[in-house]
Amino acid sequence: MKSFVQKHGKLLISVAVALMVAAACMGTLMQNKQTRSLVGAWMIYDGYDGGDLAPNVLVFAADGTGIGYALDSDGLDNGMENILLPRERLSDAQPFHWQQSGKTLTMTYDAGDTRQLEIGISPMGSTRELSLTLAGVGGGWIPVTIAE
Repeated sequence: MKSFVQKHGKLLISVAVALMVAAACMGTLMQNKQTRSLVGAWMIYDGYDGGDLAPNVLVFAADGTGIGYALDSDGLDNGMENILLPRERLSDAQPFHWQQSGKTLTMTYDAGDTRQLEIGISPMGSTRELSLTLAGVGGGWIPVTIAE
């Protein structure tokens, strides 16, 4: 009389392989979940040049951290939809922590600089536009994707 393992060996091996594949996929999904914790990345398209006031690109993560970048050059038109921004067009990363309280967004850069911006959302065609205002100077922001 054959044991259960001898009788169903091929089935057990198939199940074991399927479980290993599922575990690998779950690991990939968990890593991607961290990527999905990104709140968003925006680039200013008009209002100010971003020089001394704020970087031109802001990336916010759900854990309260973020990274600011300056663009090497502007030149994107008002009203553009989500765009792909090559990483080589951005300066070195400027990490910060952020908190929101009502319409006030406080960004504290690791270098020690703190900025308080006023958040606004207004209609822009069929979508909505994020605006951030710093000391009365601001502009519209469009979502961007940074290509590594």
